Amino acid sequence: NREIDIFVPEKKLSIEFDGLAFHSEVGPYGGKPSDYHSEHSRLCIERDITPMRFTDYETRVKPELVKSMIKSKLGVSDSVIYARKCELIELKAYHVRKFLDDNHIQGFANAKHYFGLYFEGKLVFVMTFGRPRYDKKYDWEIIRVASALNTNVVGGLSKIYSTFRKMLS
Repeated sequence: NREIDIFVPEKKLSIEFDGLAFHSEVGPYGGKPSDYHSEHSRLCIERDITPMRFTDYETRVKPELVKSMIKSKLGVSDSVIYARKCELIELKAYHVRKFLDDNHIQGFANAKHYFGLYFEGKLVFVMTFGRPRYDKKYDWEIIRVASALNTNVVGGLSKIYSTFRKMLS
């Protein structure tokens, strides 16, 4: 009994644009219960639908990033790069700060390990790892994953993740 702003049936994709005035827990229009959005996502996932959610703030401040993320989910990114053709480099925070601010919806976050994939000398994919922030029963947490705007790096996540796992053993 919930509505979906945009539904793409052939991709089983739900896209929600949440105005903060209507979708905050407290707001001028009564607000939403604290579990409203997580429950909406859970219902989508139960139906094999991938949920995407953006606030009006995100669409105003980072419109190109929001469009890029949607294009990626739809499989229509402007550029496709294969991770096997990329050079993997462990980086420092200052190498990835601007990349994550430009290419991740939440921007940069501190981490312990920063990895990047370079294609033809250009950073195209970043993945960072740190100590768990929320669930201490794990040794490591993926803090950020991002590809360059309008770019799909096929195999990027698995290339970096497998390298990170080997590094730990």
